[in-house]
Amino acid sequence: YPTHHRVWSLSDRLESEPQLLSLYENSGLDVTHAWSTTDDPAQKPPMRMTYQNKYTLLEDISPPFSLVIHDHGGHMMYGGLEQNKWNSHDRFFDELANQPERIKQLYREGVDESAERFLGICDQLEAMGILDDSLVIFTSDHGELLGEYNGLYDHQTPVVPELVYVPLAFAGAGLPRGHQLEILSSTVDIVPTALAAVEETSSLPVDGLDIWSL
Repeated sequence: YPTHHRVWSLSDRLESEPQLLSLYENSGLDVTHAWSTTDDPAQKPPMRMTYQNKYTLLEDISPPFSLVIHDHGGHMMYGGLEQNKWNSHDRFFDELANQPERIKQLYREGVDESAERFLGICDQLEAMGILDDSLVIFTSDHGELLGEYNGLYDHQTPVVPELVYVPLAFAGAGLPRGHQLEILSSTVDIVPTALAAVEETSSLPVDGLDIWSL
């Protein structure tokens, strides 16, 4: 939680490089498909927050590794291939103010493209022969309001189900297909679960629970 890591805004930084990105020599962050309006990788907020100067790409690393891939997904401005068409949220919504269905279509396109990239990562790991030895996690930081609640387009407030319920899927690592976890979990559970998967513990306090132990 922010009370521990102290990152309250996009301009904040962690006190040091997080253990998840320094656990192995081949570890890091890939923000290729996000923050496309920022040219310098080191200046993209997720990179700057975690002290990463260059992308760590799956095709350039070998096991063991710990890799976080930050994808654009369905985030504003909605749509994957068209996110560079508008250089501000104001321009995006001014142009599409009377096209709510078009906005929803762009959102779905962005989410679909992100999901396809995730499936491509699984295929890549399988081609490398290491999918069954890799824990792959797919999630999101928040949902999105697409005109609900009297026309709101936002992902910060109010605190409603459309914003706080996000996908959380685990694949690889010999896990069964199609199994659903019947527990209430949170994205803060991801780090302790990932550390437990490689039988590691953190030297710093870590919020959340190891989902496997539940």
